[in-house]
Amino acid sequence: MKNDWKLKAKESLVNFNYMKKSIACIKKQLEGFDNPELEEKLRRICAKVKSTELALSFLSDVQYEILDEFFNTGSDGYMDRLCRKLMCEKSTVYRLKNEALKAFYMYMFGSVD
Repeated sequence: MKNDWKLKAKESLVNFNYMKKSIACIKKQLEGFDNPELEEKLRRICAKVKSTELALSFLSDVQYEILDEFFNTGSDGYMDRLCRKLMCEKSTVYRLKNEALKAFYMYMFGSVD
């Protein structure tokens, strides 16, 4: 599909905080136990978190803030806050969000299919 990259980028961002929290949970589960499957899952999650953090670090502050508001914090009134802070209309915020999402995807996965 034409916008599969958008779905993959959004999914990566939405799951990012859950993955970070799951690291602590899985480490706690592994205390005193030998579980190769769970250890492998922990390794994969840690790698995914690290690559997501790296991709996010390449974004501008504004791009990071926009994606954070849309896909992580997103508390009530986030669109109005972004419009005021960026001094623009909602349509511009959405355009900036799409540009930031594309940049994140490019940093994370290398290219847009």
